[in-house]
Amino acid sequence: MASGSVKLLLNFHQLSELVLLIDYKQNLSHIFECFSKLHNLRKLRVEVPKWRRGLFQNQPNPINDVGKVLGANLNLTHLELFQHANSGVSFSTIFGYVPASSPLKLEHLGICDIGSSDSDLRAIIPHIRSLTSIDLGGLRGSRLIALLHSERIFPAVIQIAWLGGYIINYLSDHPGLVGLSIRESTLPGREKILEIMALNSGSLAYFSTNIVNLCFCGRWDVKHELLFLQCTKLEQLVLSSCLEQPSSHPNNVVSGQSIDT
Repeated sequence: MASGSVKLLLNFHQLSELVLLIDYKQNLSHIFECFSKLHNLRKLRVEVPKWRRGLFQNQPNPINDVGKVLGANLNLTHLELFQHANSGVSFSTIFGYVPASSPLKLEHLGICDIGSSDSDLRAIIPHIRSLTSIDLGGLRGSRLIALLHSERIFPAVIQIAWLGGYIINYLSDHPGLVGLSIRESTLPGREKILEIMALNSGSLAYFSTNIVNLCFCGRWDVKHELLFLQCTKLEQLVLSSCLEQPSSHPNNVVSGQSIDT
């Protein structure tokens, strides 16, 4: 079935958007090799759930072959690569398929694994200097955030699963957030959310979070209210119950679609 689906899709030579939800037991190397025959992709999303580093010990990681698709589609603007954390991807290998003289000009990046080392992670940098949005998936590590901060890469729209100390400084130094989505937070992080919003009150149009993060478990007071009232540019506010994940679609700020709060 997978082989037949790949052959069918390859007939659409003008295909510009591709989302692949792939069982890790499939022949990923072959699938990515096949899709490298497409040359008009602008948006690519790849999800490989249930992956473990030990699945391919002492063998090349087939997820890295997604780089062949990148190398064949140099006009790619949206890239999302979501697989199980600690899957052992190599960004040096993935982006090594892209000519150094023609780095991608990504506008959106979605990612949940951060590579094996700082030097490996830096392979992303030439391709993300034009980012306007980033989705950090379930990423909780600090290395990627520290790298973005040091390189002064501040996408206008940021979606994070966990607000910890490592990202608070990054967001506090942001020159102009337009959209921010936060799924979970530590208690110190909750105290900082409204401060970050107020710092970006001149630009913040979209905010999404769990209602517990915003209301501090009953600790809302005049100080918090005054900080919140500074956010006069806010157009869309999405609050979820504690049992739900917030609906994070910052792009709706641009499209003007309505969201129920």
